[in-house]
Amino acid sequence: MRSGIPKPATRGVPPVRRPRSLVLALAVGLVACGDDGGSSSSKQSGDQAKLGGTVRLWIMPNGPKPKEDMDALLKPFTDKTGVKVDTEVVGWDVQFDRIRNAAISGEGPDVTQAGTTQVPFFAALGGFEDLSKRIEDVGGKSAYPDGVWQTTQVVDRDGTWALPWFTEARAIYYRKDVLKKAGVDETTAFTDWDAFRSTLEKVKQVKEVGGKPIQPFGSPGKKAFDLVHHVMPFVWDAGGAELTDDNKKSAIASPQAEQGVKFMADLLSAGLYDKSQLERDGTQVENQFKGGRLAVWRAARGCWAPSSAATTRTGSPPRARTSGSLRCRPARSGRASRSSAARI
Repeated sequence: MRSGIPKPATRGVPPVRRPRSLVLALAVGLVACGDDGGSSSSKQSGDQAKLGGTVRLWIMPNGPKPKEDMDALLKPFTDKTGVKVDTEVVGWDVQFDRIRNAAISGEGPDVTQAGTTQVPFFAALGGFEDLSKRIEDVGGKSAYPDGVWQTTQVVDRDGTWALPWFTEARAIYYRKDVLKKAGVDETTAFTDWDAFRSTLEKVKQVKEVGGKPIQPFGSPGKKAFDLVHHVMPFVWDAGGAELTDDNKKSAIASPQAEQGVKFMADLLSAGLYDKSQLERDGTQVENQFKGGRLAVWRAARGCWAPSSAATTRTGSPPRARTSGSLRCRPARSGRASRSSAARI
């Protein structure tokens, strides 16, 4: 996962410890939702088993309309079980503090979304419930890739402390029309670091597109609460990691990590990385790319951003998975690519 392959980031949805009745109601309800057919007697049994009540759910802003999308997704669950779900969208910039406070005080949601790297912390606080006895209700461990399932575990502690919701990969987004104007072949534009830098150098010569100025590349700086998401892909590209292989020591000062950070810094000094973006947070830089001010953007998101960009500009969802001139490719290893290009 550290060389040539985009690093996944899974968003888990573990229950926060509160009155167990509602948490269990949600779990039972999800099982009930899986039974769409059956005899009249089973339907009658299902009606009698309606639980009622309300479950509080926290999610993060995972798309242009996170609450509306989640409410629509949960409607069949509510119709079948009678359990209402009160969905609240919590910003990524405050969600860690809010979940931590909920875990400590016992006053919080029944179920919450959380980042994978946060699961061990909240589990250690006693805020997340061990789901080991109920994982078969969702297909069990075998229903998930090994790397994804590991994000639900805590080292040296028995239990399953979250369930994976979705997995995304760090990816490179770019403007196909800008690369074409710069004379860059998009199939080889990002095969390794040398190609990446060469592409930005050529794009830099394209001063404007459609009468509007455009910069080669940009990424957020000190205002980004998730700054590590934007720096670490370069470290992973170079073969570095946060921890040593035995997970016992920090590896952030390793030669590989230094190499990755240096490559990123050199883009700044060479004028290939728009310095003004360092004064923005991640969402602001994302909007800069969607607004046509950046030609290349390395996102801490999955490859759904082009659709989001189309929605932002037109006010309605795109009809296809392409979005005009926007394209997405997997992140590459530092010096040699080993994975084939993917294109939306």
